[in-house]
Amino acid sequence: FESGQHNDPNAVLNFEAFIKLVLHEAGSFIDAPEASIADATNTLKIASKYCNHVFEVIYKYHIKPDEQFIMHPGFISFEKIKKGQILASSNGEIIKSQHNATLFMPLYQKTGNDGFFIIRKIRPFYLKLSAFLRKIKADNLLVMLPGITWHKKDEGVLRANLKITRYLAKSIFHLFGYRNKQVSGNYVLLYNRERTTKKDLYKHLDWY
Repeated sequence: FESGQHNDPNAVLNFEAFIKLVLHEAGSFIDAPEASIADATNTLKIASKYCNHVFEVIYKYHIKPDEQFIMHPGFISFEKIKKGQILASSNGEIIKSQHNATLFMPLYQKTGNDGFFIIRKIRPFYLKLSAFLRKIKADNLLVMLPGITWHKKDEGVLRANLKITRYLAKSIFHLFGYRNKQVSGNYVLLYNRERTTKKDLYKHLDWY
């Protein structure tokens, strides 16, 4: 959870609201007054500017050691940006957006190495499709495609030959729950954390 800049008093309020809602949903804060839960919900709605969409990160600017990164003033999270728009500077060189998308977490404080993120909305249809495919473990069918094999099936790790699988868009793997990746030579390892999640420990709980 990202509550805001560490020196912003509202960041503390956002964190408190988030913790309260998590405990409430997990059943550990069931005696909380309804007004208290409503206030916490409203706090986060205001902080997110009433945005209830699901986003994916399509670009992250990583600040290198000793790099002089300066974010262009005036940006806020969830602000619409255009391709070619000036976002920041690095060692005096202008950094422009390569996407028509949404800006997230522009860095204005002196600590941290994530300059900014660029995100875009995920359509509800694809969220539902992804949930269905993951539920039936449809990723077992991926190994039937050329260039894709199991690297460690029990840990949910696929191995893809980049020379053969370049025709597959990254979003295809996302649909099946594979997000993290590790590139090694002509191969990439794709990780699905859901396959190793210990669901048996909490699948009987009301919030699951």
